Order: sequence, then C-alpha cells, then structure tokens
Amino acid sequence: MRVGRASETFQRRPVLKVAVLGASGAGKTEWAARSPRPLILLTEPQGKASIVAACHDAMVIDIETWDDFRGVMNAVKVANYVTIDGGEPALEATIDGHTIVFQTLVVDSFTDLQRLMINRVAGVESGARDRLDLDGGAINMGFEKWGLVTSACESVWAQQRNLPCNTVFLFLAEEKIDDAQQRSIVPMLSGQKLPYSMGQYFNAVGLAAVRRLGDGSSQHVIRWSVPGSPTKPAPGWPTLTVNTRTPGQTTLGSLLAFSYPGLMTAREPDDDASFVQGASVHVEPAQAQQTSPAQAAEPSAQAPARRRRV
Repeated sequence: MRVGRASETFQRRPVLKVAVLGASGAGKTEWAARSPRPLILLTEPQGKASIVAACHDAMVIDIETWDDFRGVMNAVKVANYVTIDGGEPALEATIDGHTIVFQTLVVDSFTDLQRLMINRVAGVESGARDRLDLDGGAINMGFEKWGLVTSACESVWAQQRNLPCNTVFLFLAEEKIDDAQQRSIVPMLSGQKLPYSMGQYFNAVGLAAVRRLGDGSSQHVIRWSVPGSPTKPAPGWPTLTVNTRTPGQTTLGSLLAFSYPGLMTAREPDDDASFVQGASVHVEPAQAQQTSPAQAAEPSAQAPARRRRV
C-alpha cells in the first residue's frame, strides 16, 4: 500500500507504458526502436531490418517460444534499478548469462506472442504437431484453455505496468464491424474481451498509420485519439504525431521529457520536450516522403541509424 499526494507518487516513477497498434508496414517497429536504450523482445524476425535502420545497436532477443518470453520476463522482474548517463533511470538484468542495461522494454509483437501462448496451451509448440497436417485433427481449445490464454495476456500487461522502466507493446490491428454496422479498429487478438480491455494497462495507446499527402507522398504517423478504437493520449499529448526520421522528433524520449518536465527521464541525446509541441502539424520535406511503407523498413541513406551514447 502506498499513501501520498498524487503529484509526488506520479513523479516517483517518471516512466511511460505505451501500446501501439497498426497494420504491417505502418512504422511501429521503427518508432519503438528509437526509444531510449531499448531491449526488444522480437517474435517477428522480419522486423530486424526496421530496427537496424532506426537503432543499429539496440539489444534484441529473439522470442521463438512462450518459455523464451517467460524466462526474459522473469529476469526483467528481478532486474536491478540503476542510474546511467548522469542520473537517468535504467534497469540492469541478467538474461541467459548476459548483463543487459536498458531503459525501454519493447515487445514486438504481442499479437504474435499470443500465438505462442495458444501454441503452448494447445500442445503444438516446438513441433509437437505438424500444423500443415490437415488430417491430423483439429486443435482442441476448450473454454478452460481459452481462459488460460486470457489470464496470461492480462497477467503480462499487469506485470509490465509494474516494471520501473518504460515499456512499448506493439500489436497488429484489425477492423471489426458490429451488428449495427459500426466499424472499429482494435488490436488483433484472439478472444472477445482482450482487444477492448488492454488499454487500461497503458498510459497511452496509439494507432500507427500511413498518411497520404496531397503531393502523392506519405508519412508514418501515430494517432493517439481515434473514434472507435482503444486509443488514448497521455495527458497533454497531441492527438497525432508524425514519425519523422529526425533524431529526437516525436520519439518516446521526447514524450517522456514532455510528460515529466524538470525530472530526470530516460532519453537519447537528441530527445527534447520541444519536439512534442506542434507535432500534429509537422510535415516532412518532400524528398523524405517518397518512401513506401515496405521501403521504410529497409535501411537507407535517408534514414541513418540513430546516434547512440557510448
């Protein structure tokens, strides 16, 4: 139990818990990789090209099974709180014999992580059953097993909320139409409850998208307030930010500085609260807009890897 004034308890933990959903190619992975000193738990190997383009020395752990993820989370939960770079908060964890210091835990993606959960519960993990063998019988996922999956998802979200570090959880998005023909965009998750309950575990939920401009070019943006979706901005945030490739602009580190003025927060050298102001009306130069979502995932001369601290 903690008792104290809201302003004091809020400032004790100057970290953010952020979820971003969006279609493949919307720029989710690249935005997350630009977070302060990220540790990226990667279930989607194709995302490494985007990570290298955004932050070539980000720490990445390939997650191939549910036990891989569970082992990392157990190590992170007992990580030591440390300060780096003159007082910035960080965690130091020992994972598979490696000592890793990080400031942001990234899960890319939770949609795919849930698939690993289901495989484990259904007993088809690690080649226990050939998923291409259609004659092998249907997977039996009864009510009790779906209950285990739902409970595991909510437990992971609750545990990340309690970590003394920044977290970024990425989800694929899907459109749903209800009986009244109302459209909504929600995280792509199995289960009726989970797509609508996940927002309560995060400070902010954004929808990554590609915005077409009048000259035929495009921008990667994150919309923090979209009707018919679980999106929500943190207090004071603009409703839309543009994912520029200029160091510091609209990054998680800049949003941290904006949300916790005057406090020591995790950040990269170019992160600054001033980049958040007016983010919703920022337009990139036309030359930088000619990249399609698929091309944006590839390293290029126009998208240099971000400078890291030594």
